[in-house]
Amino acid sequence: MLVAVRVRDNVELLKQRMQSIVQSQVELHRDVQQQLELSRVYQSNINSLKPELKRLNKRREHLKK
Repeated sequence: MLVAVRVRDNVELLKQRMQSIVQSQVELHRDVQQQLELSRVYQSNINSLKPELKRLNKRREHLKK
């Protein structure tokens, strides 16, 4: 009987750990998706600034002369 109780306790403990791992995986996936979206926004902002940077660099070079 004692062995059966310990086995049952271990099974419950493993189930709890598995649930915790699955929950962590879900949260990590969500975090990665948010970071990916943020990265896309940053990249878009960088790309939108490139023409302005190019124009300003040309102006700076022109003013140096």
